[in-house]
Amino acid sequence: MENHMDFNISKPGRLMVKMCIPSVVTILVMQIYHMADTFFIGKLGSPAMLSGLSLASPIIAILSTVGVLVGGGGSAALAMALGRKDSISSAKIVSFSFWSSLGLGTVVGGILLVTLNKLVPFFGASPEASVYCRQYILILAAGAPAMCFSQAMGSLIRGKGKSYQSLIGNMVGSVLNILLDPLFIFVLKMDVRGAAIATVTSNLVASFFYVIYLNQPSFGISASIKNFTMKRETSLTVLSLGLPMAFTTIITFISSILSNKILASYGDIIISSVSITRKIISFVTMLQMGITAGMQPVLAFLFGSGNYKDLKIFTRRTALATIVAGSLLTATCYVSGPSLIRAFMDNPNVIDNGVRCIRIMLLAGPVAGLQQLATTFFQTTNRPLISLALSLTRDGLIYLPVLFLFNSVWGFSGYLVARPVATSTSALLGLVLIFTLFPKGHGDLKDKKLI
Repeated sequence: MENHMDFNISKPGRLMVKMCIPSVVTILVMQIYHMADTFFIGKLGSPAMLSGLSLASPIIAILSTVGVLVGGGGSAALAMALGRKDSISSAKIVSFSFWSSLGLGTVVGGILLVTLNKLVPFFGASPEASVYCRQYILILAAGAPAMCFSQAMGSLIRGKGKSYQSLIGNMVGSVLNILLDPLFIFVLKMDVRGAAIATVTSNLVASFFYVIYLNQPSFGISASIKNFTMKRETSLTVLSLGLPMAFTTIITFISSILSNKILASYGDIIISSVSITRKIISFVTMLQMGITAGMQPVLAFLFGSGNYKDLKIFTRRTALATIVAGSLLTATCYVSGPSLIRAFMDNPNVIDNGVRCIRIMLLAGPVAGLQQLATTFFQTTNRPLISLALSLTRDGLIYLPVLFLFNSVWGFSGYLVARPVATSTSALLGLVLIFTLFPKGHGDLKDKKLI
């Protein structure tokens, strides 16, 4: 069994490129494949179909929560265990993440199937859009185990420094989804159902890739059921470290439902405009998330080994990278907004509203990554409660009150402004907490060993 991390911290620049590029590409490609459903359904020219698809998007967030909870937590726990050179704990973490992602995915899928008829009306879909919303959710629920498992394993193997293998697995699923979408939607004329089938199929193929890779000698840590344990020192460690990221996804899910219910009062054209805009501007936050996710194993490993000097260096470099990347992509979206929206749906009303949405909602784009970095930093330095609190700010504790207040005062304009206000406030809070609570000495390591 390999008991080391697959990277060299003596060359920070090269290490950041090695860890961040695969992670960024993975997340952006995943974002493209999530956008593929919206893109191809938009080509059918039906606002009701696009609205139904958009209103079903929180289900993706629910399934992602399981993958983030188990895979993200497993990645951080594995990196810290490898920093301590603890091979026994490493094997338990890998096995727990592997099997629990399948089990939890099955449970969540079952719950979605049972509650389907109550979920769709709750999402606020119009009578016509609700038909397509129900079709999409039904198929995603059936494929829930594969969707949870593939995301969890993509995150887990990064915990050992295997960023390129994670990239390959995600690329396999994402590219397949993009290829299958037009086949099912246009050729087989399955519309929204075709988009859902393409998504589930691509996740099944990605899952097979991860199963094969995790059983290769090159990974070096067995996911055998023999190493599976529900004991507190393993399960609680993984779940507590994954909880902040999972709560981020849950809060995103809740805020999406509540914001969509507000949007529903503005009609399908506005829902379609905002839905397309969200897909476009998510490239900014996903790029920044890719950088922080790529560096998460490095930060966890440095904390686990007690190397605070390099921990500070890599934290600063990661912050700078998110700001630079966020600024460049924000500028790109501002310049190319009309063309990007037109690529999804060539409807003058949708384009006009979409351009307005981009230019307001992306005002805080350059600094959005600082909040993500803060959440990741406290997760990887064994302070999950602080990380959890930060994860609740941008889309929950700050965003939702601001959303309802601004929307009630300024209508749709207030709805749009609420996003940059919440993002910039939570980013500033995260940055202050990193500076204030950065580990200062070996005494901070007293509870470092979780397993």
